[in-house]
Amino acid sequence: MGTEKKLEVVVKIVGHLEKYISGDQNELNLKLNAGSRIIDIFQKLEFPEKEIKYIMILVNGQPASKETALKSGDRISLLTLADGG
Repeated sequence: MGTEKKLEVVVKIVGHLEKYISGDQNELNLKLNAGSRIIDIFQKLEFPEKEIKYIMILVNGQPASKETALKSGDRISLLTLADGG
């Protein structure tokens, strides 16, 4: 074990989702298993299921879905669709 390939991505979090990450940074460098999808980022960052449907996802500046497959070097932006009340 331990020979599983990894990929590295940059995740930028905008909006109230920042409360789910530690510290006051809104950009993270994440190492994920090869074959990972956006949903795997949500699980790694422990975003509550109820929040996920309100997240706009961009991969390298293009709209994406939670099922989008990732590759090393991707830049992911996670934006909250509704902030406020």
